[in-house]
Amino acid sequence: MSMLSHLVDESHAAVLASVDSSGRPHIRWIVPGFLSDKNGAVYTVSVSSYPKIEQLLNNPHAEMMLQTPGLNKIINLRGIVNILDNPSIRSEVLECLGERLHAFWRSAMPRDDLVVLEFVLQEATYYVPMNNSRLTLDLS
Repeated sequence: MSMLSHLVDESHAAVLASVDSSGRPHIRWIVPGFLSDKNGAVYTVSVSSYPKIEQLLNNPHAEMMLQTPGLNKIINLRGIVNILDNPSIRSEVLECLGERLHAFWRSAMPRDDLVVLEFVLQEATYYVPMNNSRLTLDLS
């Protein structure tokens, strides 16, 4: 987990993929973070009226990709997304993500409609493209 946590800190962003009810994939940028007392999950925030929320309610299986700015380390994560509408956890996640949410705040309104996406990790694949190495771990 420390490698993943380090990559989240270094990249500041990730791509989240989900599918709609007709099976079409959708990807979007997110700002991921970890909560120190909750191992095995990555957290982000969204707005409850965004299409990804309905997609994840219908099919909570998702994939996330993080990479370093130099593309020398890449991690693909697979897991289940829980949508949490709890003021306490929302406050904790917002404090964790802090100032990395600049782009999100410009596009997300109203702020009182925020939910937390809890990405529960099941599998991780770590790539080092320059070494042509790949390691897949079962995290469930």
